[in-house]
This record gives sequence, C-alpha cells and structure tokens, in this order.
Amino acid sequence: MSISNKELPWFFSEVEWILERKKPIEEESAYASDFLNANRSKLSKDEIKKNYVLEGTEGNVSLQDLFKGRNQLIVCHFMFDPSWEQGCPHCSLGADKVSDDYINYMHDRETTFVYVSRAPLTKLEAYKNQKGWSFPWYSSYGSDFNYDFKATTEEGEKAGVSIFIRDGNSIYRVIQKVS
Repeated sequence: MSISNKELPWFFSEVEWILERKKPIEEESAYASDFLNANRSKLSKDEIKKNYVLEGTEGNVSLQDLFKGRNQLIVCHFMFDPSWEQGCPHCSLGADKVSDDYINYMHDRETTFVYVSRAPLTKLEAYKNQKGWSFPWYSSYGSDFNYDFKATTEEGEKAGVSIFIRDGNSIYRVIQKVS
C-alpha cells in the first residue's frame, strides 16, 4: 500500500508547496522528520525488500546501513549524472545550506539525512571537496536505486526526497517526491 493524496491531502499539499517555493532544505527535512515522529503509526508505507548497495567513503553500504541505527532516513536525490563533471546548480544551492549543526539537529530527532546521486563516488567526493561540504553523500552508480525511486528516468535526472522509516530489520518508504 502506498500513500495517496486522499489519505493525507494536507500533508502532501504542504510538502508540494514547500518544494515548489524552494524553501531551505533544513526546514523541509525538519518538518518531515517532526511529522514522521508525530504520525509514524498513521502513515501508509511501502516495504522495501530489494537489497540496494550504495557506495560511500566507508565502502559499500546497504539502505539499512544508511540509517546509522536511527529510525528515520531522509534521502535527498541530488541530480548528478555519471557523465557530468559537476552536480546540478539548483541541487548545489540547497546543499550549501546543509551544515554540521543541521545534521546533528536531525540526529537529535532520530533521523539520518543523506544525499544520493548516480555519479561515481570519486566525482561526488571531488565536487563535495570543491564546494566545502561535509554531509554524507552516497553513490548509487551501478545500482537500480535512482531508477526505482524515480530520481532517474528516461528524461534524465530528477531532484527529490525519499523518506524511509525502519522497524527492526524492515524498511518502509513513507514519502517520495521527485520533480
């Protein structure tokens, strides 16, 4: 079962409004995290059964690993095609606002926040260092992750957010918004 606009119309209209107005990423994620904490048992959810392998600075990691032991995971889909030398300028503008204080703020809310892009990790790390960013960024290069979550389509790369919750060893997607 997946979430529909009929089940939570006020929430989706708020998320769409926020994304359309390009609010700072901190406000979007904090709102989503607080909403999840307050409404965890009421959300419809899609169980993720596929074993995704992403690459990070610590090596290959699973979707479960991205949670870092927390109950919630916010994945920002950052547009960075493997053939590109730099990431999307619009996605970069949002990433500029993600500080270590913000990451810790999310951790205090039992939420892990990461970026995922399809470019190889070497390109992501080079761009991240050039921009002076310190947030966690993972490569989905060679996996179906971006395709399955509609961040990569036949038309190309798309920005968006996927939000997951963890219940023991089970992972559920509760929100997905790509544009």
